[in-house]
Amino acid sequence: AADEAAAQASMRRGGDWLRLEGLRAREKAGKPLDDVDAKMLRRLEAKHDGAVFAAARLRGIKEREAAEAARARRLASMKRRDEKIQLQRKLEKQKRWSRVRRFFGAG
Repeated sequence: AADEAAAQASMRRGGDWLRLEGLRAREKAGKPLDDVDAKMLRRLEAKHDGAVFAAARLRGIKEREAAEAARARRLASMKRRDEKIQLQRKLEKQKRWSRVRRFFGAG
């Protein structure tokens, strides 16, 4: 019901309401609608019933979740890379100190 009310308010603001009423009046009067008008009438009625609004909202939610998941994957990847770099630096430092100790130990 909330989706339907929101969709109808959106239609009034955008002028789709008048287009829908005009197409319904033509259909009711028995005037034939061409393919484009028939498709437009079906689309506007679906929008009026809130179906399009609800679908768009669900799509927005799914897109946000997908973006959040991608962000989390990038963050995990960056953390793994940082850990790998830190480990490499630690190993290089150990090698350097090992060489220094060997040099002074041998001398």
